[in-house]
Amino acid sequence: MKKLDLSNFGMVSGTIFVLFFVSLIIPLVLALKESNDLREFKVDLFVLCNESTMCTSESEEGRVRISTENLYSLYALMASANGDFTIGHPAQLSEVAMEFDCHDEIWDLSVEKLSDNKLRVTLDGPRKYVVYIKNQDKYNVVRKIASLEGFRADNKLMKKNN
Repeated sequence: MKKLDLSNFGMVSGTIFVLFFVSLIIPLVLALKESNDLREFKVDLFVLCNESTMCTSESEEGRVRISTENLYSLYALMASANGDFTIGHPAQLSEVAMEFDCHDEIWDLSVEKLSDNKLRVTLDGPRKYVVYIKNQDKYNVVRKIASLEGFRADNKLMKKNN
């Protein structure tokens, strides 16, 4: 009768254990990174919404200066956002863009609708953030904030479209 060779059993079981452990750690590290990025994004957006000299947006009516009350609403909306882990770079359906002038720095905020339940928010300035959040009708509110009508208060028309 032939004996069972167990000389490689320790190596194989150790390798399986390490691979299993790594497969559990990687998603945790990715989730922590996404959470940290979202936190840093919210801090910079707080400063922009509270200390900007000017925030403008291109709307259907023309170039609009967004009122302070609407900026407070924008921050409150984004502060309540939950991150949405996304793999890849989905195509956008529509976009709202804003430009902030804060402490002699220009920041661009882009809110892109990717689907009915997902938004990509890009904040580009001295630092750059790309975060994915759950929509929960936030896109429609952002569109209203950036429009001439505004969300909480009327915005000022700076330059009318032809």
